[in-house]
Amino acid sequence: MADAFHEAMKAKTYQDYARSTGVVDSWMGPKEYTAFVRAVSDTAVKQLQAAGLLQQRHSPHAAKCVRPPAAMGRREDCTRFEKESP
Repeated sequence: MADAFHEAMKAKTYQDYARSTGVVDSWMGPKEYTAFVRAVSDTAVKQLQAAGLLQQRHSPHAAKCVRPPAAMGRREDCTRFEKESP
């Protein structure tokens, strides 16, 4: 699937769109992208915990939302910030 996305990204219509909106192309494959997303998620959890928006659970790898950012509104949106144990 990654190969199909990378091929589609070569299309002029995509390139025009990407350049006009500031999208930065990524040529990562599935393993690299998974590692990247995990690193971003780990950083987000640490920053949200430091801001008092996440509370540490029993496992050092799990966190739960204490209160969502004001922009998110509803309490049930906290699930976006939950992190499960690996």
